[in-house]
Amino acid sequence: MIGIKRDSTHGSTAQAASIGQLAWYRKSDESKMQDLTSQSRTVDQHGRNAVRLDLDFRWEGVSRPSRRTELFVAGEHGQVYQLLAEDTYLGQASDLTALFETARTHLRTDVP
Repeated sequence: MIGIKRDSTHGSTAQAASIGQLAWYRKSDESKMQDLTSQSRTVDQHGRNAVRLDLDFRWEGVSRPSRRTELFVAGEHGQVYQLLAEDTYLGQASDLTALFETARTHLRTDVP
């Protein structure tokens, strides 16, 4: 799965949005994510600061692990873009990482 959304739920900066989103994921009763581990790092997104989250977890009631990669980039009017890719077939060859990087390369926000 790969997707993108834009909102201001967790703040108007990439850092605030990523921290808020991760805090929500940690509420397993709401997010349904179990055994969550995460890594966060600041990256460059076309000359702008962005935050990348790499998450390993499993969905509630599912024994198979999942991996999710998310990129947060601030846009206009307090909105933050969130690009995400999720892989639920970790033991098999997957093109999802390459697709995520292609999407990231072509992601253009409403702020140059």
